[in-house]
Amino acid sequence: MTYNHRNLVRKVNNKLIVDEEKLDIFWKYKRKSNKPWRPHHNIKDYVELDTTIVDIETSGLNPVADRIYAIGTRDQSKNVNILMHLDERKILKGFISLISKTKPEILFTYNGISFDLPFIIKRCEIYGIKHPFKIGGRKIRVSTAIPYGYEPLEVHPISIQHNIEHVDVYICVLRWDSNRRQLSDSKSLKQVPIDMGLRHERRLELEYEEILRCWNEGEGSNGWAQIEKYLRLDLEDTALVASKIVPDFYYEKYIAPNTGLDMLTLLGAGSKWSRGLQLACKKYPEPEQKLQFQGGLAGALTGLYHTKPIAQVDISGMHSWIIWNYGLHSKYDIDEISLAMIEYFRGERERIIAIPELSNRQKALKNILNCYYGLLGTGKLAFNDMVAAALVCAYSRRLLKFMLQIIQEMDATIIEYDTDGIYFMHDDPHSVHQQLIAKLPQGITIKLENFAKAMYVPGNGCKNYLLWTPEDKVVKKGSWSSRAKSKIENEHPIQYLTHFLESYEAAEEYHKSLSSQIQSGNYPIDKLVIRRRIRESEIELLKIGKPKQFVTYYTGVNGICTSGNYSKSYYTQLINAKRAELLQIIAPEKLLGGSVQQLSLF
Repeated sequence: MTYNHRNLVRKVNNKLIVDEEKLDIFWKYKRKSNKPWRPHHNIKDYVELDTTIVDIETSGLNPVADRIYAIGTRDQSKNVNILMHLDERKILKGFISLISKTKPEILFTYNGISFDLPFIIKRCEIYGIKHPFKIGGRKIRVSTAIPYGYEPLEVHPISIQHNIEHVDVYICVLRWDSNRRQLSDSKSLKQVPIDMGLRHERRLELEYEEILRCWNEGEGSNGWAQIEKYLRLDLEDTALVASKIVPDFYYEKYIAPNTGLDMLTLLGAGSKWSRGLQLACKKYPEPEQKLQFQGGLAGALTGLYHTKPIAQVDISGMHSWIIWNYGLHSKYDIDEISLAMIEYFRGERERIIAIPELSNRQKALKNILNCYYGLLGTGKLAFNDMVAAALVCAYSRRLLKFMLQIIQEMDATIIEYDTDGIYFMHDDPHSVHQQLIAKLPQGITIKLENFAKAMYVPGNGCKNYLLWTPEDKVVKKGSWSSRAKSKIENEHPIQYLTHFLESYEAAEEYHKSLSSQIQSGNYPIDKLVIRRRIRESEIELLKIGKPKQFVTYYTGVNGICTSGNYSKSYYTQLINAKRAELLQIIAPEKLLGGSVQQLSLF
């Protein structure tokens, strides 16, 4: 009987169930045709694009009541033009003339879709100045662009004459950080370059009141020079951030060649694959109904591990390999064009992976490969295929279980696993890696990486752990930098564990020192504050703000507050509780009567 994995999937109510024990992970799909796929046209390198960055400085946020002080532009050759004048009309006319003359391919802003360009448009309308901008009538919901504490952005795209495309780098930043969670809450243009490692120290920053003061000093003054310097730095920071993250969106033209970069930064990844297949297959099948199915396999063993070397093994590009190897393309793609595309992207990525100057393109190809699975399992998209999506996850679970079995047979300690990767502890991680290569299906690329000398997994440890690298750097995964916690809550457990790796006594000495600082009343309040949005049911927080309002607060002597002294007893109890949670896991023998021995500090 011919092997057909689709026959191993059945529908129960609104859920797909896969008989995954019958999946043959050593089977390989034979494609109907080996006809190769190539891009319809060459895509020039991102660095070759003709770009202009735009930023404005204003007297306020209301485009009707306030005015523009200055408009700055910067092109791809780093040429900067600052338009600053007492007569706002001269600024606007100069800017419109510049854009109409240079006609860049891409116009970059930072939050320009919501502020800069609508502000310019309104000021032009007030003065009766003709401009090349048009705000779209239909909003686009960008599901992965979520400002901290808000819902996903819904924006009106802004089109520009002369075939100029507008890209809002702020939206790209939100999408870039939606899974990485590496950036600060505000995503401000001053902080993002620092968080990304593009700047190593803070630059000139002017608050609203300072800009007003500088402007009022008058033309030719030091104040005006400060505004110009500040604007130049904003343009420079936008360029730095755009160069790091926008190429990932730009090279998605491989799969959606008729889609502009402006829309590539707004559309979901699955939508781009859907558009590309519609173009390649010249059809638009009706989307399938969204169905539920089991996702990837994950697990963790709580504890602190440091007695043997620790490393991670994972299958590089697991989902894309599964789709390609087992032929899990959309069933509506009859000619299997998507498999040919995936084969091309895999080969092209392998060809350029070691070429430094093509690193942006290589990273983008990796994202493209990973996003085809998103098309299969997303509702309301042409070429989606729920059975194929369920099988991709089922094959990944089977492969991961097989890897776990091999590692266990080598007497390694499995610490944490998730979808395609496994952390383990063993005397010789390289021997485990070689065994996996020998026993897993041919063609899989298995990486051995993330070596560590220690690893901590808390009670909710899956996708939530700490790693201490051989260079003594602490790598945090999960909630260790939670935005809903104060700095002391995030930092204390990490510091206590770091000292514990030296000795229990060192950890206790650290805890004692921190407690003393708190008790002194001089502990920095900025490490105690929490900044977040108020929920309607939070009675205490509603005393200092309204529902959905952002507030910054900490616990004072009389409860939640925004100023005054902090509660010494509250924060002492807080770190004592954190210490107790840790010792319950890492050194239960230090417990006395079911609770941690209390330190006699005071």
